[in-house]
Amino acid sequence: MPSPGYIQSITDPPCLAAAESYVARGWSVVPIIPGLKFPPIAWTPYRTRQPTDREIRFWWRSWPGANIAVVTGMLSGVMVLDCDRKSGGPASLDALFAEGKRLPLGPVVRTARGGSHFYFAARPGVGSRAGILNDRGLPGLDFRGDPGLAVLPPSRTPAGYYQWLVTPDEEPLPEIPAWLLEVARPVSKARPAYAGPPSPWLRPVFIALVDWLEVHGYRPRQGNAGNWVAWCPLCTVPERGPSLSLHADRGFMCFCGCGSGGLVALARKLGIAVPGRVRWRHGHPILPTIEVGP
Repeated sequence: MPSPGYIQSITDPPCLAAAESYVARGWSVVPIIPGLKFPPIAWTPYRTRQPTDREIRFWWRSWPGANIAVVTGMLSGVMVLDCDRKSGGPASLDALFAEGKRLPLGPVVRTARGGSHFYFAARPGVGSRAGILNDRGLPGLDFRGDPGLAVLPPSRTPAGYYQWLVTPDEEPLPEIPAWLLEVARPVSKARPAYAGPPSPWLRPVFIALVDWLEVHGYRPRQGNAGNWVAWCPLCTVPERGPSLSLHADRGFMCFCGCGSGGLVALARKLGIAVPGRVRWRHGHPILPTIEVGP
């Protein structure tokens, strides 16, 4: 039942009712920018707790056109194999099926571009990984583990809409098959090497950015000039290669023309909460005054 002060109407965004339904199922969900597949909010807190009714309603009042995604992992109890049709995922699955590697019957979502999301029961120690079989020449398969994001129905993009082919009510969540566990990367406690001066202010921001890019499949790696490079999440045109450069001292630059600036500015664009209890002004930390005695 709607809480006092909130009136449900036929003009409510469709993803609002869906979000409430998914949360009632026990899943953690967040809004997603249509077509970009990342949230307009800092979503880290929702890896460990579900959003409240008040938060959900605030989100879809603020962004009525927002799509919806489940935060995969142990909290929601789900993990997802993402088969991207445009990248050759169905052909890769056919090759795996020919080897006798099957997928158990379970919930399945048809994506906006005609791909598939296969849902499984979450398992401890399994993280997210993009291109899980690229090294075998089988592209188009990504795994959304702990943590990760998977777009949910009834989300829409210019390419189409997401829909359940098999709902969780029709089939229970199956266990992740053994062959998939072998290629899904375990959760790693390690942090990326820090390129640049050991600044106590920018180090956590730099690490948070690299972590975010890794989880979302933008494949960050250490460059040759004291920087890290990755595919750019801000680009709206096809990239020929990694175009985003991150440097702890110089900030970020996208060579596809998305812009440049400080690491804090990039973190805010991506909805990443800046770690640490530091006050910022114009993208720079406000350093504490140190009293020096005689």
